[in-house]
Amino acid sequence: MAQEIGEFQKKFNKELKTGLLSMLSLLAVDSDPEPSYGYRIIKNLEVASGGKFTFPEGTVYPILSSLTENGFLKADWGEATEGPRRKYYKITKEGKAALKMCLEEWNGASRTVNETIGKLEKGIDRKAKRSDA
Repeated sequence: MAQEIGEFQKKFNKELKTGLLSMLSLLAVDSDPEPSYGYRIIKNLEVASGGKFTFPEGTVYPILSSLTENGFLKADWGEATEGPRRKYYKITKEGKAALKMCLEEWNGASRTVNETIGKLEKGIDRKAKRSDA
């Protein structure tokens, strides 16, 4: 049974992170005073989450490409003084609007989810519960 719980936890965590990665990527690019590139974005998300969010590069780069294709990020190749060239990302006007919408949606949804969890953990107010009889 422990293996089933562990697999459920792994799947739940993956789905939760995947759903939030676009918003967090936009926020990481927008809030970074330095030029943002993939690895830096990954590390900034890891540091900001206290190590709770770790994303493999193979997960983040497709998200950054999608955000760029949709016009939310602008990507430019930088010159390399050493090592491979890096693609640097800047948030666009449309990206800032999308980020604002995402944060508003997240804040409302997380508030509602936390309230619902609190009520369910305490037990539903029986007077407020509809009768199914």
